[in-house]
Amino acid sequence: MLFDDELHYYLTEEDFFDDPFCDENGVLKNNLGISNTKDLNDAEKALSALQNTRLQENIHIFLGDFDLEHLQNIHYELFQDVYPWAGQLRQANTYKGECIFLRYLNIVPLSSLLFSCLKNNFQYLIDNKENIDLICTFLARFFVVLNYIHPFREGNGRSQRFMLGQILFNLGYTIDWTTVSSDAMNQAVISGWKQGNFKLTEKMIKLNIEKLVD
Repeated sequence: MLFDDELHYYLTEEDFFDDPFCDENGVLKNNLGISNTKDLNDAEKALSALQNTRLQENIHIFLGDFDLEHLQNIHYELFQDVYPWAGQLRQANTYKGECIFLRYLNIVPLSSLLFSCLKNNFQYLIDNKENIDLICTFLARFFVVLNYIHPFREGNGRSQRFMLGQILFNLGYTIDWTTVSSDAMNQAVISGWKQGNFKLTEKMIKLNIEKLVD
């Protein structure tokens, strides 16, 4: 999961012109009437932070089926104040830095496979929730693949982090993302994508989770 303060770029010129969530100047369409990217990013971070706090306080209530629709609902809750397209899947091919994300036409089929894998293994994770290494190994792979899918035009990282927090909550853990630097996050995810090495992501999760107090 790359942090959301890094810019998305379009894979091709056609992707720019075909993106329904972006205006003719390359600024994301928004509810705030903002016409430049810097001001929009600042406003988005402030407003989504408020919504994230609200959701974190109700993490035990705002649950779902841990599927793509669930992730879309999280995205909507976080960004409804900012974007009219909050909760909708991206419709353009994009990349950030070294990472080219999944082609948007493949978002639904690969997401279906990923979330089916999560559901098929969830009871096993619950039954073995004391095995932190097992949990971190599984979730590291889930996390890296979900970031590669990158379902939304913007706000993927925050949505993914919240969902992972919900999964861990159901397993009796909490995670603190504030201690993770963007450089460490980027390095971990790129290592998983390009080299199939999930050790850095496993370590990142393991170092920042704690058991919930009964």
